[in-house]
Amino acid sequence: MKKGIFIKECRNRFLCLVNIDGKEEECYISNSSKLSNYISLKGKEVMLIENKGNNLRTKYTLQAAYINRRWVLLNLNIINELLFETFDSSIKNQIFREYYIDDYKSDFYNNDAKEVIEVKGVLSNQETVLYPIVSGGRHLRQLNSLEKILQQGFKVRYIFVLMNPAIKEIKINTKNVEIAEKFKRCISLGMKIEIWTTWWYAGKCHLKLMPKKQVYIT
Repeated sequence: MKKGIFIKECRNRFLCLVNIDGKEEECYISNSSKLSNYISLKGKEVMLIENKGNNLRTKYTLQAAYINRRWVLLNLNIINELLFETFDSSIKNQIFREYYIDDYKSDFYNNDAKEVIEVKGVLSNQETVLYPIVSGGRHLRQLNSLEKILQQGFKVRYIFVLMNPAIKEIKINTKNVEIAEKFKRCISLGMKIEIWTTWWYAGKCHLKLMPKKQVYIT
């Protein structure tokens, strides 16, 4: 792991500038949206991981930032890997990644339980997060697909991963009536919602399941 000081996001939404050992260096951001939509990073200490491969534009990827005396995960690309590590070894050979049911691509599919697992990383510096934070078109399309999957008899587990452990609860943004109603519909059909949060040990990020009743639709 390498550390530096965050300077700013670049015009390209996947790039940022970080001061590493007194030198400005372009680093990769594994998030399709601007991080400033969710959290303020200017001047914060950041953790970087070295990119692997040849002829890459950047040497490092932004991994985490130290905010209010705790590390906040910024790398969306590793969330599914972290969650996979939590699955019991006895069922891992039944877990398929990016598995298609009709035209819907799930994050995970448990073949033994006939269960679709959808994973959402949540990044914010607020204790209570309205979800989705930004435009909900993609979320609505996914929920429409999950409704159909539930109606076909599959199980669905919808997992929120709190990238900032300071987040305490999630509220489904009822200003988007369609999304709020679709969540209610999927829950009525049996969709289970879980919240996992990050914790760090020896420079490595881990996930742990949070208590229930922390997702609200008001």
